[in-house]
Amino acid sequence: MRSVTITNHEGQHLIDRRTFLNFAAANTVATAIRPLETEQSKKQGMAKSATAFAFQQVDIFSSKPLFGNPLAVVIGADALRDDQMAAFASWTNLSETTFLLEPRSPAADYRVRIFNPEREVPFAGHPTLGSCHVWLATGGSGQRQEIVQECGLGLIHIRRGPERLSFAAPKLVRSGPVEPEILARVVRGLDLALDAITASNWVDNGSGWLAIMLRSSEEVLALRPNYSTLAGLKVGAFAAFNPLKDGTSAQFEVRGFSAEAAVGHEDPV
Repeated sequence: MRSVTITNHEGQHLIDRRTFLNFAAANTVATAIRPLETEQSKKQGMAKSATAFAFQQVDIFSSKPLFGNPLAVVIGADALRDDQMAAFASWTNLSETTFLLEPRSPAADYRVRIFNPEREVPFAGHPTLGSCHVWLATGGSGQRQEIVQECGLGLIHIRRGPERLSFAAPKLVRSGPVEPEILARVVRGLDLALDAITASNWVDNGSGWLAIMLRSSEEVLALRPNYSTLAGLKVGAFAAFNPLKDGTSAQFEVRGFSAEAAVGHEDPV
């Protein structure tokens, strides 16, 4: 079990990772973290920094607390090194952790770096919305309808509506048909018959996803992924709603399975 120093108005104390994540989930905001001491900093003989970095853990894509995609957002993280960001993202063990920075582009309002527990990624959807929400909540200029985020994929334009944020999806970095050998692994990993997939395509805008279309929402809901077989892949599965059977509350049933990290997981959205 790893520990991290948390600073609050009562002083400093150490709590283990599980206790901390329970605290963060229950309270949404944890006040501050101290940079993790990495192997690189040990080799350089660096003492722990006295600088604290505020961060928030937020819930994306859900109007009900603890039912969306969780995201950790570190605020004002310009002084953190790459290895410190990666270490903290690995420690949170969330699908993504982001770091808010001063922009480099004069056209951007802020810059964000996005890490999953394994590596940095140039772009991802719920980290974009969550990071923008935290930037606004911590003093970002929110008078304009459009906010510009700078990330590894370039400039992302985010629209601020009366109740929610939305963004213009960046261009795909990979598209086209899924290779037969990869599709065969998806079939095995989801325990499907090959003819159950009616269409497939790469839909990678920086996060590495491919998508498959199935014949019915029941088939999507029945999927039981084998993450060992899917290792290294991120697979989105969807099917159109049948209004007579599924109702009209939505148009598609969608599930997402990520086996990119050491332990696979299903995205809650």
